Amino acid sequence: MKKITCLMMLAGGFMFSCSSSSDDSTPTQKGELTISATVDSQTDSKTLARMSSNSVDDFQVSILKGDQVVHSYDKFSEVPETVELEAGEYSVNAVSKEFTAPAFASPVYGDMEKVSVTAENTAQAELVCVQTNAGVKLVYTDAFKAKYSTYSAELSSEIGKLDYVQDEARTGYFLPGDVKMKINLPEDKSVEKTVAVAGKELWTVTVDYTEEGEKTGISISITIDDSVDQKETTIIVRPGEGEEPGDGETPEPGEGDGEIFISEYGEGSSQNKAIELYNPTGADMSLEGYALAIFANGATDEAANVIPLSGTIKSGGVFLITHLEYNKDLLNDGVVADQTSDKLTFNGDDVVFLLKNDTRIDVFGTLGNEKNNKIWGDKTFIRKASVKSPSTTFNEDADWDKIETRDDGSNLGSHTVN
Repeated sequence: MKKITCLMMLAGGFMFSCSSSSDDSTPTQKGELTISATVDSQTDSKTLARMSSNSVDDFQVSILKGDQVVHSYDKFSEVPETVELEAGEYSVNAVSKEFTAPAFASPVYGDMEKVSVTAENTAQAELVCVQTNAGVKLVYTDAFKAKYSTYSAELSSEIGKLDYVQDEARTGYFLPGDVKMKINLPEDKSVEKTVAVAGKELWTVTVDYTEEGEKTGISISITIDDSVDQKETTIIVRPGEGEEPGDGETPEPGEGDGEIFISEYGEGSSQNKAIELYNPTGADMSLEGYALAIFANGATDEAANVIPLSGTIKSGGVFLITHLEYNKDLLNDGVVADQTSDKLTFNGDDVVFLLKNDTRIDVFGTLGNEKNNKIWGDKTFIRKASVKSPSTTFNEDADWDKIETRDDGSNLGSHTVN
């Protein structure tokens, strides 16, 4: 792990301003701010070499009071030794460069710290700049190259796409969210896979080929931080499939069409926490390999709790998970939890992911939500009837109906889709 540290002092004094119409003096209270900025390559130490500079000196720095930019500097090295700040609440931001669309060889590092500046005191902002976007690299096996003489790939997100030409060796970078991968084959054939990526992640996508009659697909491994945590998934191309552009992943036998998703989120007093899942498919589904992951207090890279799920969710039915100490009197007659856990501990500012084989397939909440900003607390959210599939992009207004009543469990146990 490589760390580069720069320390600067932003100092202010105690200053008075006078009105020309009065002899009274009104003091303007000012304080001091010390900023330390550290670049910490938690994805791969080699990514530092891809930055325009291996120093925070070239990072853009801004100091904001609310939504107003108080001071802005193109380079951290240009921040003067003395900056006068009135007493108040500020946020200090540092970023290696702007990133608004997918791009090759463009890891971005940044951090934001909130500080309180008080009169005649020194506040400190400690910025630990980590990679805020995700890298995706494609690797083709010899078996794949022997089968296909020409190929390419398109990787796209909501804000743009990257074209990976044949044997493109560079790593493409994307903002956190869904990335759709399309591998283009001869004769207008293709295979697709969508994954949810997050900051500090470096994905290696291995495209492989196996003989007819065996599984053909794309295996995906993910590398996070300096250690390697490999996770694999496969797009299955069965005989007769992949013949038209846009053909995607074939469901496992018995799954039917679609995928289970989070149908209700309930956060109330004490331990009254509940998550309901809905099965829109045409078949009963085993929950083996599924789990809930709780990202607490604004965390973006590591779940505080992971709850493996077990049991079966019936076709068109729901599966209810509650905290072990959930008040059962809140449920309608005949409704009981299918699974309980003392790890179901979200409190209104945490994010809940539904995982399938360690891959995120659905979410309630937005990663990076500020700690103690309990915007989902003491409320119930029900997936709109128009939603028929999971999504790793959280859209509260478009996808969820909100019930402001605290401890409302009256809708748990059933779900309706149009």
